[in-house]
Amino acid sequence: MLKKSLLFVFAFLCLSLVQAEVKTNMDYFYVYLNDLQPFLQNKTKFTNEQSRPKVEILLRQMSDNVKDLKSKKMAQSDDMRFRIQVLSEGLNEAAQTYKDGFRDYAFWMTKSSLNNCYSCHTEKGLPATNFKFSSFGQSSAFEKADFLFMIRNYDDSTKTFTKLVMGYPKNQTSLDELMTAVRKVAYYNLRVTRDDVALLKSINEFLKNKELPIFMTRDLSQWKKYLEIKKYRILPESKTITDVKSLNEFLTERNQIAEHFGSGQERFVVDQETLYFLHKTLSQSLDQELKTIVFYWISKTQNAYRDSMFDNSAEIYLTECVRMTTVHDTAKKCSEEFKEQKLESFDTRQVTELPNLIRKQIDDMDRKVNALKIKKI
Repeated sequence: MLKKSLLFVFAFLCLSLVQAEVKTNMDYFYVYLNDLQPFLQNKTKFTNEQSRPKVEILLRQMSDNVKDLKSKKMAQSDDMRFRIQVLSEGLNEAAQTYKDGFRDYAFWMTKSSLNNCYSCHTEKGLPATNFKFSSFGQSSAFEKADFLFMIRNYDDSTKTFTKLVMGYPKNQTSLDELMTAVRKVAYYNLRVTRDDVALLKSINEFLKNKELPIFMTRDLSQWKKYLEIKKYRILPESKTITDVKSLNEFLTERNQIAEHFGSGQERFVVDQETLYFLHKTLSQSLDQELKTIVFYWISKTQNAYRDSMFDNSAEIYLTECVRMTTVHDTAKKCSEEFKEQKLESFDTRQVTELPNLIRKQIDDMDRKVNALKIKKI
């Protein structure tokens, strides 16, 4: 069991090898996550006042543990610094907003921070796992599958998601759960395995269920249409992004393709493929300013799916954009987009109604922007 727990946290933090200096952090992180798991599977339980003492302590313990991990030598490499920083800031924000009473947001932020696990592994092309927890208590089939997906047990989770879609509506799966199940099966084939044939097979299987909502049938049909004609197009990997001009040309073409297949979730497959290639571009030798602009466009594209996929990477890339750039216009665009996404998260148009921690983040960004000389790239 100890070996399994160590392997789990190894995968979770995207670490390249297990070193003695971080062994204690890993052991404790697994214990905290195991204890938090029942609350993460049930939003009502997470936000319930009776759960507050336990959840508040666990969130703070996880946050402090990762904060300590940041100080270790192993976490200072370029490969690890950004991801551990992301995890640390996300868990700290979750702990603070939960304490301040914004529990719905804290639930989303906690799951989003942990979901950076599969996001990180997807971007790095690392393999899936077969990790499981010993007990899921009274969790529903969807809650179990969703948690297994988060810890990258894709085999078990996608099989359950598929059964839920095919059994709808007789199995009483909610509409939100149904949409999540479909998108995560698609995400797995689009971003993890990169298997269009498998995704087409899943889509055709889903379409056999004639009781799916009309809008979902329409979305699936548009995804199918794109995948069937994609082989006749010039794919993004045949193009090289070397400057802002080539980046803009790439994005314009991808947006035109996406709009051809519709809006909203109808363009999900096209957007996820665009995100794959944008992340792939980051692995190339880009100059710093071009990299920050790629960060901005990853965020703009990803933001449409932040709630449904429990993904806070849109905000993360904006934070990194402002931190890295020395160009006023780029910093301003990223800071304004960050503010807009935070206001959207809390369903408000007033910065004063945001939690103190987030208002401070916005103020810090504004100061950075104002300190830069106005110059255009």
